[in-house]
Amino acid sequence: MNQQSSLTIYEYFSQKKSIFSVDVFLKDMRAKNVKLSRTEALDLLHSSNNVFTLINEEFVTRAGVFTNHCFSIKPSKEEIKKDRLIIGHRCMPFVNPDISPDDIRIVVDDKIIPPTKESFSMNLALDTYSFFGEGYVLPCIINDKANDDFDLKSVVNSLPNQIKLTCWPLSQIAGKKVKYGDRLLCKVVEWEGYSKVEMILLEKESDGLQLTTSDIQREKWYKSFEKGMLASFDKNGPLNSIEEQLALLFLEHQEELCIVNCGSSEEFLSNTDKIGFSQYGVESRIWKTNEIVPFVGEWNKQFSKDLILLEISQNFSPHIIDSYLRQNLYYKSLNKPFDSVEDLFCKIFPFALGMSADEQKILLSDIKKRNAFLEKSYDFSMDKSIFEIRERALSLFSKVNLLVSSIGNTKLDVEKFPQFELVVLTQLYSHLVKLIEEVENIMIRLYFPTDDVMLSLSGMEETFEDVQGAINFSKNKLLQECFKLV
Repeated sequence: MNQQSSLTIYEYFSQKKSIFSVDVFLKDMRAKNVKLSRTEALDLLHSSNNVFTLINEEFVTRAGVFTNHCFSIKPSKEEIKKDRLIIGHRCMPFVNPDISPDDIRIVVDDKIIPPTKESFSMNLALDTYSFFGEGYVLPCIINDKANDDFDLKSVVNSLPNQIKLTCWPLSQIAGKKVKYGDRLLCKVVEWEGYSKVEMILLEKESDGLQLTTSDIQREKWYKSFEKGMLASFDKNGPLNSIEEQLALLFLEHQEELCIVNCGSSEEFLSNTDKIGFSQYGVESRIWKTNEIVPFVGEWNKQFSKDLILLEISQNFSPHIIDSYLRQNLYYKSLNKPFDSVEDLFCKIFPFALGMSADEQKILLSDIKKRNAFLEKSYDFSMDKSIFEIRERALSLFSKVNLLVSSIGNTKLDVEKFPQFELVVLTQLYSHLVKLIEEVENIMIRLYFPTDDVMLSLSGMEETFEDVQGAINFSKNKLLQECFKLV
């Protein structure tokens, strides 16, 4: 698929508001000169982060679900004191997840409110970005445009007390001074591009000594949110992020949750003792209070023996093959020892991952052709800047890949493995795939954040060392149980 076709499809998913079938999608694509088979169309629809799958092969985009539906933000005391609003995670999941919070456009009476910069306490920043999940909160804060000169390495040992963030004048949004207890009723009026969010002020109706109709409706909202979330845990599992958890919740309970007197997701967590943040490997999710999020649960236990192979197939990228081949060509250019394509095949696909002999033969042939193609156009100078980081990333990926594949190849029941360590291992696999994809992206080669990625790799290496022992012990024990003497 060429770049123009990809852009056309992305724009379609960003603008289509009504429910549609795969046949409608194919017809619309043909009208835009994008040629797809039915199988390719279904693969695109099922894999896109901006499309939800409904019943009877029907689909709806995020734009269709979240445009012009209500959600609310209750400003904190610090924001009211400074007359400035931080967005952080508060428009999640209604805005385009590809858009950074500092790029969102705030609209009042069809006029865009220009953002400013302001220093806030790091505690408020961490709270207001917490739904991005552990491991992502700090990068999201530091990558705010207000922090262009911030050095990530400076926070390795301790965090600053204050941090600059992009923000918006509260009184300009509300048209008057905002008091604590007031809230902003919001809706996304334009989802595509830089999402536009319209806001109006809802003033607090009482001094808190008596319940109002709004208070009663909001309490009902919290109960609906809690009930829906608890049901979603068993039905959908932890999903890929907190944002995705919220997106599916609001999709399935839109009529109950997208109301004028709604609460907010962050307020909900302070109004429940049943749900909170929970560790999910090296990340975090919203989950049942005081429970570890398992790798295997009600949502996937029926095919638990195939889960690891599914993880590999869903996360593997062709860029992995190119990365190994290019690294090999780099060694060859330096007259250093290098691997045969057959040896590289075994590193990339240890245990052949259930492939038949014919499938292995075809794939090996394709990799040899790819190697010949890359060798003709290989530019040693282009690889020089990222050689070291690629070598280190591939070294760790080989170890993680070997351990993950060894579990998948045995078809052991992963429910019997230590769940936390298994989650961490599969997260390492997917994170490394994404990192290697970035390493192989020629477009960002000159601006590649080598120091930051090296720091991240150090953490991944330590994490792998922490979990591999427990996983290997469980794997060997389970294998021994399979071969008991009779």
